[in-house]
Amino acid sequence: MDKNSIEYFDILVLRNIKIIENFYNKYVQAFIKEDEKIIYENIETDYIVNLESKKTEKKVLEFLKNEKILKKELLLFWDLNKKYERFSDHTVHLFSDLVYILNGDNLRRKELEMKKEI
Repeated sequence: MDKNSIEYFDILVLRNIKIIENFYNKYVQAFIKEDEKIIYENIETDYIVNLESKKTEKKVLEFLKNEKILKKELLLFWDLNKKYERFSDHTVHLFSDLVYILNGDNLRRKELEMKKEI
């Protein structure tokens, strides 16, 4: 894998990490301030993280088809990408739990009910 490829994946993963870091920091703010508004303004950030993760996965798969590159590095980027996406999922659960603590609303139930209606 050439240096440009490594830098490319560094940028992709780092961009997603910054989104996730901001997402988690918003959770901490909502928790400290007990502010549901922060929660509802930021809960959909997980969808952005998932979209960015999918883009990174597609790029990794494209690069894996090239026989000249080192697959070990690519698989490390793949793994990192998955782990950070999972961290974002955990943050969503923290947001959901905080909503339940603050007002008793079950966001997961609401989400499932909305899917039934569609």
